[in-house]
Amino acid sequence: MNREAFYAALRRRGSGVFGTSLKPSQKSGIEAVLNEAEKRSTPIAHLAYMLATDYHETARTMQPIAEYGKGKGKPYGKKGKYGQAQYGRGLVQLTWDRNYERADNELGLNGTLLKNFDLALTMKVAVAIMFAGMAEGWFTGKKLSQYLSGSKKDYIGARRIINGTDKAAQIAEYARSFEAALLDAGYAATATKPARITPVAAMAIPSAKTDTTTVEIVQRKLFEKGYTEVGSRRADGSFDGEMGKMTRGAITVFRQENDLPAGDFIDQQLLDALDTAPARKLARNDAPAQLVRQAVPEVRSNWMMKIGALITAGISSAGAFFDGIVANLGIARGYVDNVKDYAADIPGYVWMGAVVAVAGGVYLVARHGEKTGVEAYQDGSRR
Repeated sequence: MNREAFYAALRRRGSGVFGTSLKPSQKSGIEAVLNEAEKRSTPIAHLAYMLATDYHETARTMQPIAEYGKGKGKPYGKKGKYGQAQYGRGLVQLTWDRNYERADNELGLNGTLLKNFDLALTMKVAVAIMFAGMAEGWFTGKKLSQYLSGSKKDYIGARRIINGTDKAAQIAEYARSFEAALLDAGYAATATKPARITPVAAMAIPSAKTDTTTVEIVQRKLFEKGYTEVGSRRADGSFDGEMGKMTRGAITVFRQENDLPAGDFIDQQLLDALDTAPARKLARNDAPAQLVRQAVPEVRSNWMMKIGALITAGISSAGAFFDGIVANLGIARGYVDNVKDYAADIPGYVWMGAVVAVAGGVYLVARHGEKTGVEAYQDGSRR
């Protein structure tokens, strides 16, 4: 198979998938699937439908992902007997304790997956689950050979392998697009029945690290790289070392932006990447103050306060000038006499000077607040 021809076909305008470009992370995900398919001599129609399923279930990322919303409001979003939420993970969105149990057993993981469902977010395990599960009917009892065998090619019905008829026609179109690209590339596997997948117990499966010290180190490194989603630091600059919602969110974004396997967990690959990845570059890093004022209410408030202070100081300075320097001019005195009445025996220029001083202080505070707000928005700590 000519893989460059395959990717060129996918990028072709009108291919039906991906548009006209592929991200490195998408390509690496496809490579993992193609490698497994060639090792197993997977029939072209089976491979096309698995790629289509991968494309749909991972929101086109071609990387193992956690279900958006993590099952919120759904029965499988709750913790099951293994103390973990049973929401979808991986390339085919594995759900429910029973499916994690079967995957652990069939792949020879000896309970490793049951201790940490997030292992389904690692590429090697996710690929193994997709190939074995779809070929052997793990998920719904339906398998690839029932819909795609010999001259039979029911891409619409094949959706029942995963999820009834949900988006069946759309995913069928994706499968036809992938099949066309595979044909262009000369994919010629003709096996009628894929070989059973080899147990993966010998895999070097990364274990998730959740101890407080490691989490705090990750939080600090993420913050330093510009992933301020980790949340607030303590007064002494340290972090809480808890795998909370914001920390998991920062890890997820870091993984996506640095072409790591999708997920919100900490493994050695993440730790290594945090040591070598460049600082985060946000599109808003160079945002002008005018744009920030539109996006951030407190920056806009500080700017308005600063302008108000300038106007007040300007008026008061003019009043002090007229009273203190040209007080002998009748016209000038007429402007300030009304103000002087409020201050009894205090000379007008002293009163006006005090107003200038206060306005100046307000201006400096407002300017500092605006500057700090702009910088916080640019570096990502103010979202």
